[in-house]
Order: sequence, then C-alpha cells, then structure tokens
Amino acid sequence: MNAKRLIMTLVFAAILIAFVVWITSAFIRDAGRKNRLWNEQAKLVTDAAESLNNKKIDIMVMGEDFNGPKNLSVRHINDLRFITLEGDETVPAHKYHIVIINDPNGTVNLTENDYKTLLKRAREDSFVVVYLGSAAIPQFQKNGFFFDSYSETARSAIFYNGGRSYEIGFADNTSVLPEVVREQIDPNRFPAMVMVMKLAQDTRYLGE
Repeated sequence: MNAKRLIMTLVFAAILIAFVVWITSAFIRDAGRKNRLWNEQAKLVTDAAESLNNKKIDIMVMGEDFNGPKNLSVRHINDLRFITLEGDETVPAHKYHIVIINDPNGTVNLTENDYKTLLKRAREDSFVVVYLGSAAIPQFQKNGFFFDSYSETARSAIFYNGGRSYEIGFADNTSVLPEVVREQIDPNRFPAMVMVMKLAQDTRYLGE
C-alpha cells in the first residue's frame, strides 16, 4: 500500500512539475511575442521621427516639457523673437520650420505680439505652427489664425500652407499610433506622438 501511494505521489509530482514547466514556457513565449510586437510597432514611431530628422526641419519647441519620441531632433526655445526663430547661424540652412507650442496643461502665456509673430512667420516664411493643448485655441482664433467654429473638445491645432490651411484637433486622433504603443505609453505622450506620425505620413503639412 505504501509503495502504491509512493508511486501515485511521484506520478502526481511529475505531472505537477510538467504543468509548471509548460505554464512557464508558455509565459516566456508570450512575453517574447509581446516584446517583439512592441519593438516592431514602437519602431514605426521612431522611424517616423527619423524621417522628419532627415528632412532638414528646424523643429522648435516652446512651453512645457516635450515628451515626443526620444530620437526626434528638436531645439527648445523660450521666446518667439526673430533671432530665436532664426536659430544658430552656424547650423546649415533648414528647408522647413516648425514651431510647436507645447501647452497640455494650459500654462503657456502667449502675448498678443507672440500671436502676431507666429502668424507673420507662417504667412511670410511658411513656418508651420503646431499647438498642443486646448487653452489657447480660442486665442489663435481671436488673433486671425482661423475663423470657423470648432469642437470645444479639441486638444491641438496645426496651421500650415503659408498660414492659409489649418486643422483643429490635428493630434487628437490616437488611432494613427500602433495599438501596442497606445497601450503601453503614458496618455500624456499621445499628442506629441500623434503629431510626429502625422507630420511624417502626410506631405500636406510641410508643403512637399
């Protein structure tokens, strides 16, 4: 009887060990699959940023901490003076200029002169102006960037084509981001990431 019980115990132990090994292997395989999927889809975003880097764009960011792709080349500015927007004279000339006002929490205080400067550079020098936030959209409208009605839920805007074209809610649709990326990153990063994907994918914005 004891021998039979011992055999049954050993068989049960073997089955239990085999089950644990199978579960562990399945978990490792699933983790590996998810990791590969993340790397593949995250690469779509980094590739989009790299494609912008290769287009000789002077991307300027003013406002709150910018949380776009780490490999996106940007320069941070503190004001919108002419000399600031022109940049370093020792840097080779850029083909395009993008000014990003990063204001997700509504802390950036643009003056009336700032709006005039942005509109002037958009119309006369084909600067692309991107606003990431919602608080100042009414001020962009008030200062002549656009005149039509817009959704009050909009959290971004872009002004391009010499200031003649615009898109309110430009970076609001997260469906352009790979699904795995949407699931893994902080939602606060969505607008900057969507902006990069759309600028890289749609040639209208840079007038190419």
